[in-house]
Amino acid sequence: MINAIGGSSNLAIFQKHLGSLTPSNEPENPVLERSSSLKGDSAEFDTKRLEIEAFSQGIKGANEFIGALQSADVALKKMGKEGENLAWIHQSLQDPLMDSSTQEALKEQLQESQEKISSLAQNSSFMGKKLFDRELVNEVGGERFSLSLQDPSSLGEESMSYIEGKRVEISQTLSKVSEAISKGNSTPNPNNYNFEEFDASAFMKLF
Repeated sequence: MINAIGGSSNLAIFQKHLGSLTPSNEPENPVLERSSSLKGDSAEFDTKRLEIEAFSQGIKGANEFIGALQSADVALKKMGKEGENLAWIHQSLQDPLMDSSTQEALKEQLQESQEKISSLAQNSSFMGKKLFDRELVNEVGGERFSLSLQDPSSLGEESMSYIEGKRVEISQTLSKVSEAISKGNSTPNPNNYNFEEFDASAFMKLF
């Protein structure tokens, strides 16, 4: 993400070389405008039931966000086995011919699987940040990414489909974040310009 150019001396040098090339109908810094509009969105997220866990902007925050998503995926993978058990038990309990003793045994297994999933969710964290019953949020290159994670143990027979769906969503989000980071790294940095060999057309591409 491009940082706003600071310092009156740098601006004076740019203005000297730009002359009449300075655009008049475009926003002075569209990157900052997009960032400001995103700040307004956070109020909407704060009204949701899940607690917001926001990561800092920049590469450090992006790396932490990626680490949190990967840790959540590992936890969901572990939950998957218990999720399969829950789905099987719920289906088995629909059998009208099942005797009461078998039903009780299955209900005990059901509770055990739910408790294991809940324990995994409650103990899953990354760098001290809880991962479940949270909305994980990060901004990369002016683009906002978020992922909500609910404790699957409360979803009953839908636990497994939720776990599988979230793992797919995590994979897709990681891919998008990686792409956003790559775009940010390929963006020219105005601080690296050689002012003696200033290229006005290249500078204009920054805006």
